[in-house]
Amino acid sequence: MRLWSVRDYVFLLSAQSASTLVGAGMNVVFPLLILKFTGSMAAAGVVGVLRSAPYLFLSLPLGALVDRWNRKHIMMACQTGRYICFFALGLVAHFGVVNEWQIYFVCTVDGILFVFFNIAEASVLSSVVPRELLSQASSTNEAGFGTAMILGPAAATLVYQIWGISGALFAGAFCYLCSFLLLTILKTELNVSRVDARSSLTKEISEGIRWLSGARLVLLLACIMGGLNLINAAMPLLAITVGQRLGVSDTSIGTMVACGGIGSVLGSICGTHWLRLHGFGRGVVLAAWLHAIAFGALFAATNLPRLGLVYGLVEAFYSLYAVMQFAYRVKSVPEKLQGRVNSACRLIAFSLYPLGSALAGIISEYCGVQFLLALFTAVAVLLACTLSLSRSIAPTWQEGSVREGL
Repeated sequence: MRLWSVRDYVFLLSAQSASTLVGAGMNVVFPLLILKFTGSMAAAGVVGVLRSAPYLFLSLPLGALVDRWNRKHIMMACQTGRYICFFALGLVAHFGVVNEWQIYFVCTVDGILFVFFNIAEASVLSSVVPRELLSQASSTNEAGFGTAMILGPAAATLVYQIWGISGALFAGAFCYLCSFLLLTILKTELNVSRVDARSSLTKEISEGIRWLSGARLVLLLACIMGGLNLINAAMPLLAITVGQRLGVSDTSIGTMVACGGIGSVLGSICGTHWLRLHGFGRGVVLAAWLHAIAFGALFAATNLPRLGLVYGLVEAFYSLYAVMQFAYRVKSVPEKLQGRVNSACRLIAFSLYPLGSALAGIISEYCGVQFLLALFTAVAVLLACTLSLSRSIAPTWQEGSVREGL
């Protein structure tokens, strides 16, 4: 059976990609706007904090709720709310009364709805895709994410330069509307693991955490993912800072950021082949080390083409790691615990992203970009060493595929 013959998976991937397209574009446009309003890199870094911080506070209870509620309805409600926010802010911008506080508010609401959508979307994959295709689906999902990362920054900055902020926001609202319509077409039952709504929410959350605490390799992979997200949170601001220092246009900055998306797509496409070539344990460790080396190479990125190339390499090895750890987790977690365990893993994975965004803005403004690069390169090396020396990864060193269980 071929993955592309699974009708509902194609619609789910398309809905996810349309949503990611907006997020990728606004990761560049919103900081540019805040810089325009305030002239502060620290203030621009707040955008990333507000869009990712809700994961810290909401992911665990929402994971349990996702296992209770209809996951399709959750995703549709999220896209409706995001459409309303972007369309309303677009109207405000059209009449010339937009300010940084309104942008911060929309970033916060968008971040909250992202948590709902992201956990529900991750939890339905095993319901939509046959088990034997899960690894390929994980790789394809990451490729779709990377494609959106290519198109989003370039398209958003182009629309922003031609039609202004209102045009960029209306375009984002349209993408969310398209995502909503694609979700309405899904026919697969997406609440098959529904739990008794009368049971204690705390008890359900604890059940997921207990399972994860006993799955040492899944937990380790999630922790490393959190560290990588801490580092990668700095990439958009690094691109903007270096681009402005070189005197290039906003569109050129968006295009350069899109190189990261190209790298992400290539890394995702190669994920399955990488796994077959190196095995799971060796492959995931090698991806972490190559990511650290690529991030360190940013020191040599003294012009826009070099920065785009290195950006692409960083995202390629990041995607390789992300594909393998997610495929391992999806195959290992029982269906009835998908929402709770995925939410706990993603809490760990995203918990450091707000800190990374904040540190990127503060350190680059007060200590300089070179110090930021040195610090985050050291973190990348530390993560690779931790994974390499872990006893949990050793039994998987010779695996040629992602096995069920640990």
